[in-house]
Amino acid sequence: MRLKRKHIVFLSLTFLFIALSDIKQARETALSTPTVQVNPFVKALALEYDAYFRDKMSSKRIPGAAVCIIKDGKIVHIKGYGIKDISSKDSVGIHTVFRLGSVSKSISAALTGILVEDSLLNWDRTVKSYLPDFRLKSQNSTDNLKIRHLLSHTTGLIRHSYTNYIEDGKSLEEMIPELSKVNLIGPAGSVYSYQNLAYSVIDPIIESSLGTDFEQTLVEKMFRPMNMKNSSASYEGIINNPDIAYPHYYYKGRLKKARITKKYYNAAPAGGVNASIWDMANFMIAMTGNQPWIIDPGTIDALFTPQVDTYIKYQYFGGWPKMKKSYYGLGFRILDYGNQKVVYHGGYVNGYKSGMAILPEENLGICILTNYSGNLANRGIRDFIDMYIENEQHIKDYENIPVVKNIKPSFMQERPLHSVPPQ
Repeated sequence: MRLKRKHIVFLSLTFLFIALSDIKQARETALSTPTVQVNPFVKALALEYDAYFRDKMSSKRIPGAAVCIIKDGKIVHIKGYGIKDISSKDSVGIHTVFRLGSVSKSISAALTGILVEDSLLNWDRTVKSYLPDFRLKSQNSTDNLKIRHLLSHTTGLIRHSYTNYIEDGKSLEEMIPELSKVNLIGPAGSVYSYQNLAYSVIDPIIESSLGTDFEQTLVEKMFRPMNMKNSSASYEGIINNPDIAYPHYYYKGRLKKARITKKYYNAAPAGGVNASIWDMANFMIAMTGNQPWIIDPGTIDALFTPQVDTYIKYQYFGGWPKMKKSYYGLGFRILDYGNQKVVYHGGYVNGYKSGMAILPEENLGICILTNYSGNLANRGIRDFIDMYIENEQHIKDYENIPVVKNIKPSFMQERPLHSVPPQ
């Protein structure tokens, strides 16, 4: 999906001419007026993607969506599309809140990584050491199950163990003991099997270790430091927000508004986070290593390191033609796609569809949030990556032109640690 030739010729030559003139001026005034050069090919890509996305919104009859693209620690495109509510026809804005579904897993894993940095949790400590009453059907699995296994879907439990209980509205306190009755398909760490309930065991682990609940810990450790000012992890958090996108569906060819339900807020680490596209842009900026005072690059590397092979023929990626290998890390899928490492997660809950992808080696990220259950959040991510790959050389050639860089601040903000939890 190559950028249109007329756009490349016109935009790139125009921006390149301006940029080269700016370089000369910047060299002459560097000491007094440092400048920032904007890659014209990235701008052209963002403009072309905006046109593509508007077309897809129309052709697929998506009521509302929001998109952000970040590159090199900056937002290069952020926009709301369509409506957040068919009854009011209010437009989606950059602070309009959507439900993230399973993209919540990536946020929960990043939070866990920050707590590991603070020595409040440890990837390789056993679940039982935090929750003494925790049990699986096998004593060996109980004794060996680690946080790492919860967040990489390698618990050994059968796929989607007791997801039906989550949808029935049971509490974690009711559901977690039921895992002791589930047959195991392998020892901990040996086999990939996607989970929602088991993933959410990180919630009571955090509360037992810190003395604060999951949502409060998110606010203190991530939402405030990352400027995710619209985010929450509860039903009350979204329903009391004045700027929210409602889920929609089509019935007999007519668009209908659905209600926001409480489903999956009882398993918030797996599917209960709410956020705006502004929040997700800031999250991806941090997750591309641009805010090391909040989350260390070494922690990000741990999250983005494959823990287990997954299945590239899985239907979700059936339309991704450049797929070579697929893995699960800690809260993120890791894809070998074309010539790129792509870190990805998608989500669906209550009529909302979301998708997020980061290309770590390119310092690039994209997120799509929609209030409809079509496939635009998935295919729109794929098409953006394809567009980037096909125009990658133009972007990198421009980046190799010597320019005056920003003067970096002489200080780095320190991230405060939690106090040591009660022993």
